[in-house]
Amino acid sequence: MGRTSSARADAFIRRAVSARPAVRLVPGRCPFGHPPAHDTYSRGFDYEYHSTANEWRGVRCPECATWYLDPRPAEEDFQVIYPAAYVAYGASDDDNAGRLVFRVKGWIEQRKIRRYARFIADVPGDVLDVGCGDGLLLDGFRRAGFPTLELAGVELHPVAAELARRKGYRVIEGDFEHTDLGGERYRLIVMNQLVEHLVDPIEGLRRVRSALHPGGVVFLETPNLDSPNARVAPRRAWGGYHYPRHFHIFSPDTIESALREAGLELLQISYLPCPIQWVLTLNNLLQERARPPRALLHFLDWKNPVLLGVFTIADLLLLPLGTANMQVVGRRPT
Repeated sequence: MGRTSSARADAFIRRAVSARPAVRLVPGRCPFGHPPAHDTYSRGFDYEYHSTANEWRGVRCPECATWYLDPRPAEEDFQVIYPAAYVAYGASDDDNAGRLVFRVKGWIEQRKIRRYARFIADVPGDVLDVGCGDGLLLDGFRRAGFPTLELAGVELHPVAAELARRKGYRVIEGDFEHTDLGGERYRLIVMNQLVEHLVDPIEGLRRVRSALHPGGVVFLETPNLDSPNARVAPRRAWGGYHYPRHFHIFSPDTIESALREAGLELLQISYLPCPIQWVLTLNNLLQERARPPRALLHFLDWKNPVLLGVFTIADLLLLPLGTANMQVVGRRPT
């Protein structure tokens, strides 16, 4: 797709994906239904998993400024772009660095749960974690005193879903966009780092509204296209694009519009440290070189606790300006 310089043609990333399959493509589209955008806004490869040989193109809608992947992978090839090793499927890792990162993640999630609880104190119903993996967040809810029978998840990967079931949670296995969530059952739905993966994010939010009890709340986290992190990073390499798994990326204004389109009211947008985006961006940039030092590639790993600590401090300083991770709170009106 598109022309490239001879130096870029010899880039490490191109060699790394050259033997991978090229997946089938379908047109991407603006989630608000605006006419197709013609100007390329960003390009890049699957820097993290090297899953496919395709070079990906992102555009930004001239009417609403939402970024979207165009073209995007066809649904029948999702198993290629989401390999078995995809980190979102589980909550543990084989190496010490990975275990440390997930322990810290568990501690952070515990703090989030206290925040979730303040919004749903007077609302009946269960709790649903969409993309629950092996139940890491649900474990936190149970430790916080939520009855296991009230905790449920949706999970695409069968192994992760089975691990969560063994802990006693009710798990709906399958693609969130094609599963029956039941009507008005939940007081809280958590969708962390998920809405940007949906083929039709507004329809996905409508499904959330239908599953929430009146007065129920959805918490979602999603990349922030207007963050300083996204603005200073080269458009080819920003970690938030997460080619080719992120189909849409929102700003604070456009995610509010998406909630409104789905019949949800915005309660709050806040920003959370997202050090992984800085690390991924640097790693992506390095892969665009012809012969990057392997030791440096290994060092620029999202599980590196030193780098995560450094960029967490950077994001804490940037909180007033917004970080690459928005936490959005919406409510189904009573």
